[in-house]
Amino acid sequence: MSDWPASVNAAIIASLALITAFAVLSASVASPVGPVRAWARWTADDGAISLEHPAGWAVRDIGAGQPHILILRSEWVRIHVISAAELASVVSAYASLPDEASRYRALELVHQAAADAWGSWMGDEQLEEGSVGRTVIGGKRAVWTQFRYVGSGIEGGEPMTGYRATIIGESGGIIAGAIAPSRNWDEFKPIALRVLQSIRVHPAAQQ
Repeated sequence: MSDWPASVNAAIIASLALITAFAVLSASVASPVGPVRAWARWTADDGAISLEHPAGWAVRDIGAGQPHILILRSEWVRIHVISAAELASVVSAYASLPDEASRYRALELVHQAAADAWGSWMGDEQLEEGSVGRTVIGGKRAVWTQFRYVGSGIEGGEPMTGYRATIIGESGGIIAGAIAPSRNWDEFKPIALRVLQSIRVHPAAQQ
């Protein structure tokens, strides 16, 4: 997949920069949610993306523009979803591949590119990631990994644990992450799984 656009990595890095900035700004409005008692569904204005999240979480939609970023926060965790225009060319290349094995392999390459971009953005912080798993989310092929790193200043230097997922379908692509302090991971894991598994990629509504 050497013909995939280099701009994908640039979009990921730009998105991570925005996520970091808005994570800081959103920290003061984060909802102190412990056990989840109710769930809500968020849908983008153009209908292209939807997902479930715990009701009461702070939701910051940096929407409409490119990249499109959604940040969900509680007191001690955050989930981000990136949908960038540059991923459209990835979708086009992905759709032309001849078989399922090739498509999953291409998806793994995009997933690794996101990890590389994140590692570049994090600088000295060490991102440790497990093996890649293949799955299906919302009827679309997806890959995921669990990762760990030591948090930056805004995370108080805490060890952090999370999941990353990359989903690409015929109409669009999603790069998503769910992150929590490692000490809260056992509590957060089922929440993270439900949110990530609820992501749906739809054809955008015609304007």
